[in-house]
Amino acid sequence: PPPPPPVNLLDGVVAQLDQACGSVTIYSLDAAHGGSDCGAVLPQADAVLYGTGSSCTVTTARTVTVVVGVGATIVPGALVSVRWGGVTGLVQVRGSADAAPPSAIISGPSSTSACGDVELSAVGSAGYCGMELTWLVNGEARGGAGAGLVISEQ
Repeated sequence: PPPPPPVNLLDGVVAQLDQACGSVTIYSLDAAHGGSDCGAVLPQADAVLYGTGSSCTVTTARTVTVVVGVGATIVPGALVSVRWGGVTGLVQVRGSADAAPPSAIISGPSSTSACGDVELSAVGSAGYCGMELTWLVNGEARGGAGAGLVISEQ
């Protein structure tokens, strides 16, 4: 059989897997990727690695972020195809299996008047990976019907 084709590893391009956040960030400090959308940077052949329902965003001219979906098989050490600056090659995925999971620390008053304002703080929370921070406060409205309030902070 013929020898396998040589592997073209792209210098200066990094693929960082954040297992706690469920995302892969592909970036370069040296060069722009040159793509206006994810299809121009990430070949469709590797889509299965990122899982069903994965989503991709061109964050900056030097960064692409993929939020992995269901059944993602991408792991540290995997090789992913990337088109960067007009050159197609492979990038080895970096990652850490022991990344800390997100932690939420919510503080605020323990009680308030029926019509009073409530201010909550998430200072001290960590690792929420840029996801929207949402609090759900369930109370009981007059007449016994349930009432809910959602407060979002990004």
